[in-house]
Formats: sequence, C-alpha cells, structure tokens
Amino acid sequence: MRGKVMDVYIMGTKVDFKVEKERTIKDVIENISELVYSYGQSITELRVDGKIYYPTSNELGEISIDNVKNLEIETASFFEVSVSLIFSLIPYVKKFKELVKNKTLDQYQLEEAKQWIIDALVSSTDMVFVFSYNSEWIKTRNKIVSFLQDLSYNELNENPKLREELLNNLEILEVFLTDLTKIFERIENDGEVVFDSSIDNDISEMLELIDEISLDLQLGKDSDALGKIYEFADAFLDLFYYLNISVKFIRMHPDLYEKLKSYDFSKINETSKIIENIISAINQKDFVYASDLITYELKPQLEEIGNLIKEIREMISSKFYTN
Repeated sequence: MRGKVMDVYIMGTKVDFKVEKERTIKDVIENISELVYSYGQSITELRVDGKIYYPTSNELGEISIDNVKNLEIETASFFEVSVSLIFSLIPYVKKFKELVKNKTLDQYQLEEAKQWIIDALVSSTDMVFVFSYNSEWIKTRNKIVSFLQDLSYNELNENPKLREELLNNLEILEVFLTDLTKIFERIENDGEVVFDSSIDNDISEMLELIDEISLDLQLGKDSDALGKIYEFADAFLDLFYYLNISVKFIRMHPDLYEKLKSYDFSKINETSKIIENIISAINQKDFVYASDLITYELKPQLEEIGNLIKEIREMISSKFYTN
C-alpha cells in the first residue's frame, strides 16, 4: 500500500491528483499533459522537490513518485509557446546559415540543425495556423521542411548547387520568420485570448453540463441541478469575457467587423435572463418549465455562441495569415 502521495501544483495552484497506474514522474506528466493540452496549454517546465527539469527529460522516467514530496508544473498557452519558438529560431537559423556559407558545418551539426528547425517550425506554426492549414504560409513552411528532410551531408559536400539551394531556403525561412514576428506584434495584446483553443473545450464541457442538468431534473434531483446551473453561470461569464475580447479585436479591422454587423448580439445578453428563469423555475419545483428553457433556449443559444466564436477566429486567421 502506498504512503503519502506527493503534492502536485500547476502554476502555483494545488490540484487533486490521484495515483492510478503511475509509478514515475514521467508517467504523471504524460497523464497530466493530456488535461493541460485540452485547455490549450503546454507544459514548459517542472520542479521536482525544487530541482528543475524540462518535460522531455529522460531522467523523469527514473524518478519514482514515492520519493517525491512536491511536483510543480509550469505551463504556457499554445500562443505563448509558438511565439517563443519562432523568436528562438531566428538567431538559430542565422547561425546555421553562416556555417553553411563558411563550409564549416560537420555532419552532426547538420543533422542537429535539421531536426531542431523542422521540429520547432512545424510545432509552432501548427499552433498558430490551426485554422489556416491551406494558407500560403503553410505551403511555404512545407516546402522548406521537405527540402531539409531530404538533405544529406554527403550530397551537400559533393554538390555546390545543393549548397546554394540550401542557402536560398534558409533566406526564405528568415523572411518567413521575420514576417511572422510582425504578425505577433499586431496581435500581442489580445491575440493570446483570441487564439486560445481552450475555449472549445470549455464550450464542450458547458454543453455536457446542460445535459447533466436536464437529467438531474428528470430524476428529481433539483439540488444537484441547481448547483450545476450556478456552475454553468460562472462558466458563461468567462465565455462572455472571451467573446467581448474577440469582438473588440474584430472592431480594430473594419472590413472584418462589417461581416458581423448582421449578428444580433442582444441575444447573448439575454442568456443571463434565461439562466435566471431556469434557477427560478427549479426553486419553484417547476421542472418541466426549467427543462424546456434548457432544451429549447439555453442549449441552442450556447451552440450559436460557439459557432460565432469559431467564425470570428476564422475571420481573424484569414486576415492575418493570407499572403
């Protein structure tokens, strides 16, 4: 039987972590990563009893959780990680290009550079271009990645034209990365919120919560239903904040805002009134009316808001990610 289980903190907040089949810190991170990822976050750093590790460290597989008191996990949004990777690639590519020009590149350096550039470029752009996989940006990226994947050290040394082609691709990559940083500068204030994919997970959870409330009412569990509708109301406030930020962002670009003028935003404000009516109906034991409000008003409203948010994000991505 296990002794005291370690305390787990994510961004300084203690979480209720229950050991199932995990035996090492690596097992724990693999488990928690799925949850973190579903909220649009990525694990960036760990502290195991104060000692810092990266989430990909092989040492994590050798650390038994029985010997750990505290595990602290630092995360960052996909947007933050993407920006960080792009900015770190710029000096790296510049240095790599100098080695190619000076013909001082050995085989190990070539393979290492290829792997790092491909991994960082693909992962960062996949995060940012989540709605624009057919854009010219992705096409350019794929050409560069394909060239690097096929590049061999022996051919590079034997074929001067291949070296020139490599230099040309690296110059294209430098321009590509520089242009991306300009995009990040445009959206640095609200971009992280607008492109936060965790909102999709939030909406899915809210829809599941609606179904649970309806079931509780059918079973006569009004206290459970009431608790969950209050939980829904709190989640809706976060969703409303997200939507306000998104619309504010759209207003900065008149050509995009013009497309939203036909949408009746007053319906969103009515959602709070719907929630109040549901709470009132539950308190009065009118479960049939409460269920009707949930089924025919609240759920369709949430689905419509979800579609609106998706449309706004696609509009923004098309604005910034079309060459």
